[in-house]
Amino acid sequence: MGEEAEVKSALEPAADLFGRARFPVFSGLFTDIHGAATALALAEKLGVVVDHAASTGLMRETGATPASFSEVRNRADTVVDDLPADVRKVSKLAGITRELTLSELAVITRGAPARLLGLTDRRHLGPGAVAAIAVCTEQKNKTAMFAAADLVFKSGVLVVRDGKVVRVTWGRCYHVVPGFDAQIKRRLSAFYNRYYGADPPWFGVTEAIAHRPDRFATVPCLN
Repeated sequence: MGEEAEVKSALEPAADLFGRARFPVFSGLFTDIHGAATALALAEKLGVVVDHAASTGLMRETGATPASFSEVRNRADTVVDDLPADVRKVSKLAGITRELTLSELAVITRGAPARLLGLTDRRHLGPGAVAAIAVCTEQKNKTAMFAAADLVFKSGVLVVRDGKVVRVTWGRCYHVVPGFDAQIKRRLSAFYNRYYGADPPWFGVTEAIAHRPDRFATVPCLN
């Protein structure tokens, strides 16, 4: 344990550890994009929790909270603020003083991002829109309501019925390529080398990782 070993000699002990583990965890993942993709594929197959290299602490499945931050703050006895000081300076979370409505959450998490990216076929249910819809039965407990939707449509295709996946479809990752001052490359390189010991290109995401065509799409930058 903790020593270098040949791959062949390490496979059997590793398989034995996974077989006996009650809650296996992948941690660190300080590797290139292909190594990370392989680790994530293995984690999905084995039911492993992934604690990536940039995380500040491990969040197990039992610690996940699918609720608004204001709801968490209002319901919790104690809230531990673990955000870095620099993040708190630019975040607006501290300014939320009430529980957000479902309509407000829809705008913040769906409508506004689509508008910023110029995606006119999202954020509405009009003609020509992409039918990405979740249908839930109204419940007082919103966490339970969103935990298992009655129906989910993705690009017009029914993919979930009564909380069960009935079909798997693949979407597309949209991104923008804004102009920037080339001088920032030197600062980024220094930052990544200081905190990760690697150059920024190591963290690039390429088409090859998707194993299928048209996985990524570039949209115009509106700003």
